[in-house]
Amino acid sequence: MSDPTSPRNVPVLDLVGAIRLDPEFRMEDVLRALDSMTPEELEELATLLDEHEAAVRRRARLLAS
Repeated sequence: MSDPTSPRNVPVLDLVGAIRLDPEFRMEDVLRALDSMTPEELEELATLLDEHEAAVRRRARLLAS
């Protein structure tokens, strides 16, 4: 994962956190947030989601063995 002391764009982290933690987070909020992101923020979001998916798969393999 990335260095926790490095600066991060707050909108990406807010979006990921809101989607994961708020069951009432509406799809239009997601779309509005995605629409307002820069290409760099979208790339960061994609990286975070890829890292999360890889972690979930690793955990599933560990639990299955």
